Amino acid sequence: MVTSSDLGVISGSQLQCFKECPFNKGYAIYGGHCIKLYMYFTSHANALGVCAADGAHLYHFKSLTKDRQPVIDLLYDNGIDHADVTLSFLWVGATDIVSEGSFVWSDGSPLPVGSDVWVSPLEPNDAGTGEDCARVILPEVKINDGPCSGGARFVCQIDF
Repeated sequence: MVTSSDLGVISGSQLQCFKECPFNKGYAIYGGHCIKLYMYFTSHANALGVCAADGAHLYHFKSLTKDRQPVIDLLYDNGIDHADVTLSFLWVGATDIVSEGSFVWSDGSPLPVGSDVWVSPLEPNDAGTGEDCARVILPEVKINDGPCSGGARFVCQIDF
């Protein structure tokens, strides 16, 4: 994790890049992502609003190799072992609200059905009714679909 105290050792264009991550709002850099964990449980819609108020969006968990470890590290730095099953879900920024079965990230890029970020090949499964929002499921730290009205903690991301 890079913190504001580390900025003194970064020079040139790298300093400009990191200047935009608002450390004063509790954001930190993990694996090149400027992210923040919100510890309270809320709906997907409320999480979107909180992130937007920060000038952020819900985390884009597009790749196991690039995006999984930052979540594990963020949880760990907030005192949570990702294997802690009592913290079961984290909202992330993909939904299939516009077109059932076609998950799309908030930047418009697709989250393919066959992607390895899904918790199993059976996901998304729209089990029950209305599983339209993507969430990271713990302890696996992979994605499944869930009802948007459900309660989960969430991760906001600021692109820089």
